[in-house]
Amino acid sequence: MLNGLTNKEVIEQRKKYGSNEITKAKQKGIGRLFLESLGDPIIKILLIALGIKTMFLFHDFDWFETLGIVIAIMIASLISTISEYGSEEAFKKLQQESSKLKCKVKRDGIVKEVQIDEIVVKDLVLLQTGDKIPADGIIQEGTVLVDESSMNGETKEREKQVGEKLYRGTVIYAEQAYMEVTEVGDQTFYGKMSKELQEKGQDSPLKIRLRELAGFISKIGYVS
Repeated sequence: MLNGLTNKEVIEQRKKYGSNEITKAKQKGIGRLFLESLGDPIIKILLIALGIKTMFLFHDFDWFETLGIVIAIMIASLISTISEYGSEEAFKKLQQESSKLKCKVKRDGIVKEVQIDEIVVKDLVLLQTGDKIPADGIIQEGTVLVDESSMNGETKEREKQVGEKLYRGTVIYAEQAYMEVTEVGDQTFYGKMSKELQEKGQDSPLKIRLRELAGFISKIGYVS
């Protein structure tokens, strides 16, 4: 019979393996994001063009083209900064909401609800239809259909049986099972993926379009 951890064992496991909280990257301020946007390759080209135009400004008196480059730089940088800041705020809010989720664990033979961050390694988690899996683990009892689209993009649910692995962030589509937690927090597949995405700082679709727009504007400037 599966009884789960005792309260004493929960404390010991948390000390040994840590909590189930996902580490949040330090949010960048608007000023830093603006400065980083100036390091964009296209913005660098525009800045070089601006420098050249400024050097010959008093010779050619081409104020309009010089002003156009300045405006292009400011618009691209400001919109990119606002977009990146908005993305960081949205991600921060998503993490805050995720940390408030509750899940069912069996401890001392009793099923109880705890917050997702309180889950520890070797916890026995009861997973039922509609539940979001709170950590990585192995099924100890039961069979479930799992929606893993958030992890691999596949739309078809997969059946998981005793001994098979389940991953944090995926969702129970049907049936129920008990899962023993094997990894928590940053050590889960979701945690590692989240850390990688935060470190890479992948460009948003808007930022990519702004690069294309800035490139188009710079080409017009060179042709003219």
